[in-house]
Amino acid sequence: MMVQMASGNTLLQTVVDDDKRGRVMSLYALAFMGTAPLGGLMAGQLGDTLGVPDTIRLGGLVVMLGAVAFMAQASAFSAMVRPMFAEKGLISETLAEE
Repeated sequence: MMVQMASGNTLLQTVVDDDKRGRVMSLYALAFMGTAPLGGLMAGQLGDTLGVPDTIRLGGLVVMLGAVAFMAQASAFSAMVRPMFAEKGLISETLAEE
């Protein structure tokens, strides 16, 4: 989780224009820290309704489906971000064209 948070934060700050970085980072913080209590509330309600083992299984299934959806979009995202990185001088032009 720490690697994902650091990587996502770095990627987001690198890609976003300087004049919009504060706004985007506040939405990023809200998405990760502000929604955790809602997720806990929902998990607790599901635990009461379905039972704890089934709630954990359902949560694992949702995470796996999210990972599959992310992997399906990863190459398109990479192709979109590489030119931005090359423009900022973070990678060489040859890497951006691959």
